[in-house]
Amino acid sequence: MAALTELVRLRPPLVPMPIVLTLVPMVAAHLILNKMSYGVVLRGIGGSLAAVERAGRSTLRARMTLYGLAGICGLCAGLCLAATTTTGDANVGRGLTLVSIGAVIIGGGEFVGGIVSPIGTVFGALIMLLSGSLLSFASVPPAWQYSIQGAILLVILALRIVSWRPKAA
Repeated sequence: MAALTELVRLRPPLVPMPIVLTLVPMVAAHLILNKMSYGVVLRGIGGSLAAVERAGRSTLRARMTLYGLAGICGLCAGLCLAATTTTGDANVGRGLTLVSIGAVIIGGGEFVGGIVSPIGTVFGALIMLLSGSLLSFASVPPAWQYSIQGAILLVILALRIVSWRPKAA
């Protein structure tokens, strides 16, 4: 645990370590999902499973890859959270569920799958976390903070629905 805490607190020149720990996975995920040919298959699992099957790709292998990548991401996030908080408490990440789902949705991801943006997700996470910090700074009670963040998420989803509505001819 001490080595992990030291890694998170490391001070590289020019750029703070939290930014490095955010940018490196973001760029790697962007390259894997958007620039590699297998990334099309991985995105296709969420968008159109039948299209992936028609293309002759193994949906079982692609799902196993996605679950493996999700597990690795969860492991890295858990290790970073444990290193940052220096605790092994299971309840420390309880309030991060809304933030993580909201980050993906605000960043342009879809519940139905197929559309993903690692760069947008990072900016969505910044929006959600900064809104939480701003609400804390404004002395808003914690119970209301989650409600307000949920309302922000609902407003963004509503704006997305209104903007994507097909025009009547």
